[in-house]
Amino acid sequence: MNIVIATKSIFIGVAALAVSVSNNVYAQSSSVDTYKSILQEISDLKLSTAQKEIYLKTQNETISNLQDQIEGIPATTVTVGPLLDKMAAAIESEIYSDYPFKIEERLIRLDKFRETIADPEATPGQKMRQALNIYDIEVSYGNSVASYAGNNPINPGVRYAACQEDQKSRACGLTDDHKKKMAYVNGKPTGNGASIEDLKPELMDGAYLHYGRLSFVYLEFDSSEAWRYDLDAKNWVELSGSDVLDVRRAVRIARGQSAPGVLSAPVHLE
Repeated sequence: MNIVIATKSIFIGVAALAVSVSNNVYAQSSSVDTYKSILQEISDLKLSTAQKEIYLKTQNETISNLQDQIEGIPATTVTVGPLLDKMAAAIESEIYSDYPFKIEERLIRLDKFRETIADPEATPGQKMRQALNIYDIEVSYGNSVASYAGNNPINPGVRYAACQEDQKSRACGLTDDHKKKMAYVNGKPTGNGASIEDLKPELMDGAYLHYGRLSFVYLEFDSSEAWRYDLDAKNWVELSGSDVLDVRRAVRIARGQSAPGVLSAPVHLE
């Protein structure tokens, strides 16, 4: 009986020792995991701190750059101002020495630019962009063949005057589209449509066309006559019959009414 009890005591002692060792191993393993976790958190914090330092450095450099720009604005304004005035003067000189195509449109654009130059609220950048835009448009004129409606350069408004006097006359030359707008019935206006006064913007004497900056011409609406602008003499010179046909073809091509092709431009060579 006593031997059995002793054996049980030994078993109990061994079991307790095993539990104690297991608890120690678990505690040590848990401590290692905790230590690794702490090391990882430290590493993450160092990386995050480094990233924030880089961001702050970049922000400080940006702020410094902006401050330099702000400090330099008065000097920039002083420098750009005279340059813009010279650009406006150069554009004006170019317009008046050039062929007078779209002259009103070009002068209006120049006036708006000068208004921007005089505007204290406009920034130097805005003024410079407008100047460069005008330069770009003026350059494009020299690289294109374009046509637009306009009145006779020598006797403007003759077609409209002819329509006021006699709507059936050849000099008036009402088109079918005009007659539809005027509500013609049996060859006569009913009075329920547009009037001659309403159609005045459409009753232009003819069409202008510029071959880049090589030549500038005018063609009557019925292609009966055409003129070439003499840049040296600053006046209009009437063209011959063959030149009129060439101008007519060029106008139709510029308007997209005929297929593109080689154009003959009337020029004067001394």
